[in-house]
Amino acid sequence: MSSNGSINSNKSIRNNSISNIIKNSQIYNDNNTENIEFNNDNNTENIDDNNNTENIELSTDNNTGNIKRNKDNNNMNTGSSSDDNSGHSGSTDGDNNSKSGGKKKIEKGDYGYARKYKNKRIIITLLCFVCIMADILIGLIAFQSRKTLFTVVACVMSLPFAKNLIGYLMVVGFKPLSKSDYEKVKTFADEKKITMCYDISASDSQKMLFYPCVAIAGNNVTALINPMKGESISEESGSKNAARKDGAHLEFYKKYEKCLSQINDNEKNKVQINIVSNIGEFKNAMKRLSSENHEKSDAKKKDEKKIKNKLLVIGV
Repeated sequence: MSSNGSINSNKSIRNNSISNIIKNSQIYNDNNTENIEFNNDNNTENIDDNNNTENIELSTDNNTGNIKRNKDNNNMNTGSSSDDNSGHSGSTDGDNNSKSGGKKKIEKGDYGYARKYKNKRIIITLLCFVCIMADILIGLIAFQSRKTLFTVVACVMSLPFAKNLIGYLMVVGFKPLSKSDYEKVKTFADEKKITMCYDISASDSQKMLFYPCVAIAGNNVTALINPMKGESISEESGSKNAARKDGAHLEFYKKYEKCLSQINDNEKNKVQINIVSNIGEFKNAMKRLSSENHEKSDAKKKDEKKIKNKLLVIGV
């Protein structure tokens, strides 16, 4: 009996142990299930949080990109508008400068060319002279002899020196119009729409002759020259000069007319040349030319341009 009781107690102990194990496994499974669900919930929340964070970051990046693009567009618009404004202001400044009479390069046929030519020749002449003297002195001081390379250089420099000196001596007697006389002539010529050339020179067999200004209208040329000694080129003395058409004056004018007639060489249609020696006569001649050529066709403009180019090449 005792053995059966012990066996039963052992069975009951085993059954209790098994039931405890089963309970513990159920508790463990329940705990695992709860942990898994909790973890899943946490993971889901983390995923949601991450998604929300990514969405927030993406929207933030998009907003930032949009803001940057808007800023860039604004900057581009501002830059283009500022460029337009600067271009407009630049053109306005250029127009203002041109209207205010900004410095312009003096070309052949412009007022002031004779003065520019003389200054250029005398400066080059002086530079050549300085170089020649320096070469000679260096050869004598350094080598105590004239038989050096410096002497050869000095001899070579004497050629441009002589050329520019002769060029200066040929034009040293040129007397351009004064500024006030030039303004009178230019204003009148602009009103009458006459093509003008200034500081024109031409050479004959003896010397270089100078024409302060020349008016071109169609096939007619009127040249203003410096008058004979004792007379003035100013407008007030025009009536006196016009009355003194004696033999000396006629010969004087004929010399200038003959020299200027070089523009008619090898030409079928000869240019009509008129010579005057004061501004009063010159204005009267321009009035007459303007009335005769009040309408300029393309052919007349072409002829005037051709005559002007010839005037520019017959002198210095």
